[in-house]
Amino acid sequence: MNDDTMHLTYQGPPAQVGALAQMLRAEGLQVDYQPPMEYKDLSVAQTVVDLAVQGAPYLVAAVVGRFTARFGGTKIGGLPEPGVPERLKKLEELQAQGVITAEEYAEQRKRILDEL
Repeated sequence: MNDDTMHLTYQGPPAQVGALAQMLRAEGLQVDYQPPMEYKDLSVAQTVVDLAVQGAPYLVAAVVGRFTARFGGTKIGGLPEPGVPERLKKLEELQAQGVITAEEYAEQRKRILDEL
């Protein structure tokens, strides 16, 4: 894999890392990882696995979002930070839902734009 490879860290039950790899591959992403050792009781075991994923970062993030929603109790590290457009959109959603006030929206929007 080349320089645009993302390195993710999966943390959770060993049996579910294969499901993550399968979901990523189903989207046309290239995935390289070493499957964890199998244990007799996979329901209680936790593992940490490094995955090298090649493809569009937004697509990787979308798949990981679907995976973590489906498989609670797992953690995926190494995702890129959301860009300014994504952060502003999320901020607008929070205001529309009434989670933040108009003043908080304006303050956070200014902070995000000041980072440019």
